[in-house]
Amino acid sequence: EAPETFVSLMSEIGEAHVTVYYGDCVLKEFILQEGVVTRIELYIPNVLDGLDESFYKNNLFSKNVWRLHFKGMITVCGIDSLGYPIRPPKKEEMPEKTILCYGSSISQGIGSVYYPITYVNVLANLLGMDCLAKGLAGACFCNSEIAQSFAERNDWDCAFLELGINMIWAPDEFLKRFEYFADTMYKTGKKLVFTTIFDNNRYYEDGDAKNTCMEFDAMIRKKCNEFDKERVLLIDGRDIVCESGMLTTDGTHPSTEGHMKIGYNIYDKVKDFLV
Repeated sequence: EAPETFVSLMSEIGEAHVTVYYGDCVLKEFILQEGVVTRIELYIPNVLDGLDESFYKNNLFSKNVWRLHFKGMITVCGIDSLGYPIRPPKKEEMPEKTILCYGSSISQGIGSVYYPITYVNVLANLLGMDCLAKGLAGACFCNSEIAQSFAERNDWDCAFLELGINMIWAPDEFLKRFEYFADTMYKTGKKLVFTTIFDNNRYYEDGDAKNTCMEFDAMIRKKCNEFDKERVLLIDGRDIVCESGMLTTDGTHPSTEGHMKIGYNIYDKVKDFLV
């Protein structure tokens, strides 16, 4: 309720970025330096103050909700609301549903110059949902603890799961972990979307890399075929990442433009399923 609020933030490692949203609208992006406490101001721009409520009628997030989107390892050092109360959002001020997105650095958003534009954020926005982003760069290992943690949470309604690329060194271990991960998530009774490996390693001349991707795809397909088709949807990664221009020059991570295209490609596949 404060006319202005000050949030003190600090980057723990290197340069970090913070994008501030007033509801759905971007207010400003701030750059934080390592070890330096930066005090950023949250305020309602004059151009938005007093606008008719119809201006906000199609927003996913109410204008009463301030959102801070972090890129980097950031510590919140303090909030000064000038004596006004601070409260969590009300249910009606948030999207009705939340999609949980788990995966590798691709799902975390590595490669996008502008971090709010990742395929999981684009997908959630198109679906009209909030996003519980749980991509783990270099560490998407289908750990049983992660599966159990997700299954015990009650703050998501459906899930998109990008699995495999971080474990292409261990097909046998992946199969064991993936089966447990998939079974644990399936027992939640919620709708799940799985994808085969995105189409990147297949471009290498090394035949082993291509064959390993195909081996993983076969394991994912076989397991997903065991589930009720009303509850589990499998989409082919080659239909999602389908052109080289969607990737950065490392051949693996999508660019900002690539993330946007991937988000739209996935949406076209799941829009009738995740209703």
